[in-house]
Amino acid sequence: MTRDLYKLYNIQSLNKYNKYFKFLLEEVSENSINENQILPDYLVENYNTDIALSNDKVKELDSEFAYSTLFTSYSKLFDEIKSTKINSLYYRIACNMEKNETISSCLTTFQPNRDSFCKKTYYNLVNNVSGRLTVKSGPSILTLPKRHRKILDTRFANGDVLSLDFSSLEPRLCLSLIGKQIKGDLYDEIKNVLGLDVDRVIIKRAIISVLYGAHYTSLKGLSESRAKDVFHSVKEFFELDKLLEFATNIDDNGLRKNYFGRPLWNLEEQKENILINNYIQSSAVDLALSYFSMLTDKLDTEKFVPIFVLHDAIIFDINNDYKEEFLNVITTGYTHDKLRHFPLELDIFNIKNQE
Repeated sequence: MTRDLYKLYNIQSLNKYNKYFKFLLEEVSENSINENQILPDYLVENYNTDIALSNDKVKELDSEFAYSTLFTSYSKLFDEIKSTKINSLYYRIACNMEKNETISSCLTTFQPNRDSFCKKTYYNLVNNVSGRLTVKSGPSILTLPKRHRKILDTRFANGDVLSLDFSSLEPRLCLSLIGKQIKGDLYDEIKNVLGLDVDRVIIKRAIISVLYGAHYTSLKGLSESRAKDVFHSVKEFFELDKLLEFATNIDDNGLRKNYFGRPLWNLEEQKENILINNYIQSSAVDLALSYFSMLTDKLDTEKFVPIFVLHDAIIFDINNDYKEEFLNVITTGYTHDKLRHFPLELDIFNIKNQE
């Protein structure tokens, strides 16, 4: 995680040793390679000085939001992630029936060993501007279609594979940032608040269109004038000008940051919808990971076994003897001290307990 922090805070003032840091981050495995034996002398010469300068710069940048503390807290979550058991029968059926080459390739990353377990997934937390996770190695859970998730099996004699998801996280976060909160179903409630006589699906599509820069013409099934009315009503409700102000702010260090202080390397970006998208997606990732980290720290990870993280969801294998205690922890959702309440949803994956 420390090396990821150096990459996250890729400050231009440190570009003098950019080649060194790039090599250190991408090639040197912690505790397994002696950098002094393989790096050119001119890069090794000021190693300790440069690391100290980098640490000082990280602390300076982090003084307002303490983001490195939050980022480092994710380490327990990702350390606790374990490999998952695969239902060999359903895995073979999925592989044999899947015709899409990309998805077939994804399925191969879940291939079980003799004990019916696949490899553990390792993530990259700093690979893109938005902060959304990417898979570094192991099963490609982020691209596995939902229809194939029944290949995931429980390791317990009496257990379940479940996912815990934030409900409509990004739209709810947008509203929290402008001082609004919707209780209950987000789309039905916004429909009622705005007095719009349209289907819930239209409201959902309108919100996605507004937040991610699509046009009112994406609202299929409505006349042009009606689509414009719905689109503009939703746009006004989300107060994009305020969100854009958050997304475009540049601090004294010349950085844009998300709500939690994560640097956003998009200073040259001009498109407003992309700036808002970067800010919201990145902040949503940190909100979700901070909750999942807290959850993992609070629960017994011998009985609650995290196996995958999917941006705003965590998939885990749970001993059913522990389920009541788990439900007591998550049943009320997540209440952030400043961003207020976010509801959660549970979904079951393993097939034998659905039959």
